[in-house]
Amino acid sequence: MQKYDGRVIDSFSYLEKNRGLLDQMVHIDVLTGLPNRKMIVDRINRLIHQFSDEKDTFSIIFIDLDNFKRINDVYGHTVGDKFLKRVAGFLSEQIHECDILGRLGGDEFILIVQRKLKHGELYQYIDGIREGLARALFLEDFRFSIHASFGISTYPTDARNAEDLLKYADAAMYNAKGRGKDGVQFFNPSLHQSLMSRFAFEQNLRAAIPNRELALAFQPQYAACDKTLRGFEVLIRWFSPIHGPVSPGQFLSIAEESGLIVPIGEWAFQNSCNKLRRAAKSPACHHLVMSMNVSFVQISDRNFLPMLDRILEETEVNPANLEIEIPESAFVTSPEYITDILYQVKRRGLQVALGDFGSGYSALNCLQVLPVDTLKIGKGLLDRIDENDGDQAVVGPLIDLIHRLGYHVVADGVENENQREYLAENTCDYMQGHLWGSPLPEQELDLYLQQENL
Repeated sequence: MQKYDGRVIDSFSYLEKNRGLLDQMVHIDVLTGLPNRKMIVDRINRLIHQFSDEKDTFSIIFIDLDNFKRINDVYGHTVGDKFLKRVAGFLSEQIHECDILGRLGGDEFILIVQRKLKHGELYQYIDGIREGLARALFLEDFRFSIHASFGISTYPTDARNAEDLLKYADAAMYNAKGRGKDGVQFFNPSLHQSLMSRFAFEQNLRAAIPNRELALAFQPQYAACDKTLRGFEVLIRWFSPIHGPVSPGQFLSIAEESGLIVPIGEWAFQNSCNKLRRAAKSPACHHLVMSMNVSFVQISDRNFLPMLDRILEETEVNPANLEIEIPESAFVTSPEYITDILYQVKRRGLQVALGDFGSGYSALNCLQVLPVDTLKIGKGLLDRIDENDGDQAVVGPLIDLIHRLGYHVVADGVENENQREYLAENTCDYMQGHLWGSPLPEQELDLYLQQENL
């Protein structure tokens, strides 16, 4: 018993000597050295007590890095942690000496502006931090373009307790993301309802796969010269019992931001390969290509290639009949990483297409190193064909240049005979659009293949 009592005494002595260290561990974020959530909430509560007469004011700013998950997925968590430390250091240098910066966790930071600033002054202050953060940051051998979304709530105008102030700043930040990210948004009462509606929408989308609410549609692609069927671009449709038919532009953007695009994309790939396997039983359909859109979020997911291998093995489809279409914008964040993944896709025998070519990112000299078979010209370029100011002269030479580089060309969004004639005259390989056929529901595809003269 004596030894046990001695150990207890020694333990209490150790705790007393290290009370400061233990207190720091409770209140300080280990990675960045900034105040953690507990310390931030404590400080907000003290400010509320201090300003209880409501003559003074302070503001809470939620800061969430845009697309930080991509950095973790592409470069790993070690680089991601170093990146967060650099961002924390930069923000600490930018803020006013009277304000307090903390980290809530992940890529979320919070700033307490303890000064009484007018609306315009506060916006100018925060937007200045946003602009400074948007400049390129170098870390080891990597160059990052940093963007963040900022949400602001103010005491006592918006709320009179810490919980609501934090919740409303968070809601404002999500609104900034919904407006295109890289912005500053003040809270207003309508945002809370908007946030709740978005949360409910996301939950309904999450249940769409198990509830069998998703469906595929197939946009025919034809040879421009003779209308021979090349294959189909696979599109996703959502028929919600709550929201009705939901436009792809609405639900796919939320699927991207929430990460739901990964399981939805896997579902689409599995079902597309099943459809291709059944169609390939007819000798007339052996040449058909199924082209599937893949976003940066999908292709940067660590399970993308294993998922691809599993479905190819299960369905036993010919990889040469599959095409991965990736948008130009996917190369903005991590061109080297995406290029490497596409090379691995090519090694598996699949075709690769670069979608919406000409939207502003690609440099023609970079195309020669990309593992791409086909470039898809977007509707923005096709619209120039109908213009009378000479802009249509851009499309023909572009097709010729793409051919000289060794790629095929698909024109997307062909809507009238004038466009079709121009594309055929300028030796465009394939085209798709409402002129020659709208997307087919899955249940109509088999009948269409039987009737089509392949």
